Amino acid sequence: MDSYYLRQRRRRRLLRFLAICAFFGLLSLPVLYLLRGEVRAVAVLAYRFAKSQVQAFRAADPVVVVERSTPSPKPQSQSQPQPQPQPQPQSTASAGSAAAQPQPPRLRTVKLGETTFRIPEGYVQRKEDLGSPQNPELVLSALLPDLRPRATGRGACAPKEARCPDFAVLKLRPGRALIESEFTKRYKAAPGSFALIPGIHGLQQIPPHRSRPANERQFLAQPAGRWTWISCRELGRPSAKQPAFGVCHLDFDTPDGLSVKVRFPRDRLSDWSAIQAKAAELAAGFRG
Repeated sequence: MDSYYLRQRRRRRLLRFLAICAFFGLLSLPVLYLLRGEVRAVAVLAYRFAKSQVQAFRAADPVVVVERSTPSPKPQSQSQPQPQPQPQPQSTASAGSAAAQPQPPRLRTVKLGETTFRIPEGYVQRKEDLGSPQNPELVLSALLPDLRPRATGRGACAPKEARCPDFAVLKLRPGRALIESEFTKRYKAAPGSFALIPGIHGLQQIPPHRSRPANERQFLAQPAGRWTWISCRELGRPSAKQPAFGVCHLDFDTPDGLSVKVRFPRDRLSDWSAIQAKAAELAAGFRG
């Protein structure tokens, strides 16, 4: 049989095989999308199993340090002068003390409108969090209870992980009164026009509104004569194995015209006053 014909037949078979694989791959895309949670869980389990196997292998096969024998120095004759040891510089102690001192965090200078902010590196996770002329809003990641910068090493909570117990998000927007705009737009009334009912943790609860979800609770407070608006909502459906998890959004305006929004877990609602005080302190310190 002609070799040219054989090559053409192998080529046609290869193309037919690739076309079949591509066809079944396209058919499996919706199934993979529906099972993306299970695929991710299997990948995480495989990664943890491989990691445990590597750690067990390293523990069973310790590293052996081989010491090389240095040749003994040749005896010198008495006629040759012995070299005098040179004094070592005394700068090692000062260098060690300088290395032990913590370095100040790097600052990012961001200008939104007429307001300039200087934000430490640990608060910024993405470039998009620094805002833009179209969306002049800073998104900062912090950890409760003192709203320190989010750790970036292993074991830190991911920014999109809803069930991180210590994770908080701060949003700073200059030049907008949030309470007077957002609250009035949602409820068609000012905060002081509601007949509030006693709430929890020193808060006054807004009566349930027909336009809001049933699993949402709205609270108002007025520390130092300025309104604070807290909205809490449950995420997901509770079950016997996994209780309900919720988040709260705390909104307030600073006296200098800065709108501050803090997102934190609902379990931390009892600390709302401390969270608001720390957020106001950070917002004032970030302004250049």
